[in-house]
Formats: sequence, structure tokens, C-alpha cells
Amino acid sequence: MKNFYRRALMSMLFSLLAVMTYAQTSISGKVKDAASGDPLPGANIVVKGTVLGTISDARGEFSPK
Repeated sequence: MKNFYRRALMSMLFSLLAVMTYAQTSISGKVKDAASGDPLPGANIVVKGTVLGTISDARGEFSPK
């Protein structure tokens, strides 16, 4: 019986961890020109296979809103 409760508790903890990890998906960074290293303002950033996306600011930086 003790083993059953231990397994049930571990299953619930792993499920909770999976949900928390999924909910915290975010992206951020800086877009630069490959040749010159200058920032690229107004670049579209999309996470492939999702609906997450944003646009880089005047300094080439981006983060989801």
C-alpha cells in the first residue's frame, strides 16, 4: 500500500512539472546582420510550429508581449 501512494505522488508531481514547463515557453534575444553584426530593427521572429511570434525593436531586441 505504501508503494502505491509513493507511485501516485510521483505521477502527480511529474504531471505538474510537465504542465509548468509547457506554460513557461518564452523567447527573447537580439537579431543581428550576419556580415556586419549590426542590429536588425523590424525583423519578424516566429517560433516554428507554434503561434508565438514578435518583431524586433529599434535595437534588434525582441521578447514576446
